[in-house]
Amino acid sequence: GFAALVDYLGGIELNGAALDGAQVVAVLDLLAEDPAASTGSQRRVLQAMATRAGTLGDSPDITPLTALIPDHAHLSSPLNQVIALAAPLLPLQASAVHFDTMASPAATADN
Repeated sequence: GFAALVDYLGGIELNGAALDGAQVVAVLDLLAEDPAASTGSQRRVLQAMATRAGTLGDSPDITPLTALIPDHAHLSSPLNQVIALAAPLLPLQASAVHFDTMASPAATADN
């Protein structure tokens, strides 16, 4: 499902390389055993996705995303309600999106 979302956005650029959804998932899988590197990469992936989301415009066709429900995505609210809440946010401005990551417990214990 996550790979499909990245592909829906047209892929992302990460560290100067263009990646499709499967490649993004592979990169994140490689870093799974290193929490600090994994978290940092996840943040960079989300930032790259926010940048690409800005290219979708005011009324993107989200049919490919809704097809991921319920096998790959879960909504706690009805789809029409989620769309009504998200629509005023479009087009998404990447500069308005900010991601913070928490320090890992190991890093906190060392300080």
